[in-house]
Amino acid sequence: MSFSMELPKRLLNAKLVLNHGIEHGAKTGDLNRLFSIISLDGAIENFLYTVIAELGGELKHQKKPSFNEVFSAADEAVKTKRNNFLPLKTEIMTLHQTRNEAQHSAVIPDISTISRFIVYSSDFLAKSFEICFNISLDRIHLADAIMDSELQKIMEQAEDKRQEKDYQASVQHSALAFEILKRKKQKHEMWRRKIDPFVHSQVNNILMGLVFQHDRSERALKEFFDSILKELEYLNDRLEVLSLGANIQEYLFFRKNTPYVSLSMTGKPHFVTIRQIDSSDTNCLRIFNFVYNLILSWESAIYKESENAKTQE
Repeated sequence: MSFSMELPKRLLNAKLVLNHGIEHGAKTGDLNRLFSIISLDGAIENFLYTVIAELGGELKHQKKPSFNEVFSAADEAVKTKRNNFLPLKTEIMTLHQTRNEAQHSAVIPDISTISRFIVYSSDFLAKSFEICFNISLDRIHLADAIMDSELQKIMEQAEDKRQEKDYQASVQHSALAFEILKRKKQKHEMWRRKIDPFVHSQVNNILMGLVFQHDRSERALKEFFDSILKELEYLNDRLEVLSLGANIQEYLFFRKNTPYVSLSMTGKPHFVTIRQIDSSDTNCLRIFNFVYNLILSWESAIYKESENAKTQE
């Protein structure tokens, strides 16, 4: 059975919204749990409409069908075209009802309820992807939405390592993508502002030369210079993050829970861990999402800049 060219993008969108729900579900506070239940429900509804579009389901009320009608139409299409049925109907209906109560009546589900619905929605989409389209949920990479091929490959590896439960390796890949993103952004800024990269590197070399020169005279002064350079690098990181519209608290969490990455002249990464890092699945996902959202934000900004330049020509 053939499907439309839009199917991969539709499935990616569903997984993206699911991922957003899981991310908020891992955080504390009523607002995060509200965002979580809305996103989980949205991911499922997004997928149901994809099933209807791809398998030819019919909706009686085209303008404003109820969730139950949408589910039934998608389920009927699966029975007709795939000789199967959508799983977990009772659980999904309960999730949707809980979402309505949260959004319209401010009855926010507790943490255990959110955790249960994360499992339901993840299982529903994983099984339904296979039933409807013979596609594994794990084969749909969020990194497919990234345009830069180098960053896309690294973030895809971060996803794969998380699926394999190699959380430390996943966090390292996310940290590496962050460092490369910083360099790409800085390089783009120098090009946009017509700063010669050679001159920029020479200035850095002069500053480092000053540090080593003072090292021969006073060790304390070198340590002082080192601390200044570290603080400047840390400040630069924060400015880069803020310029992309990211949440500073998420950056601080990222910085606390990832190794520092240095790149050799050939681009080979070296990871330095200066504290004990909690590489749990929850933290791994949160770190991935932070870097992933930064990349998409940067690429969106580049695209808008390019479009604005075209209109001014």
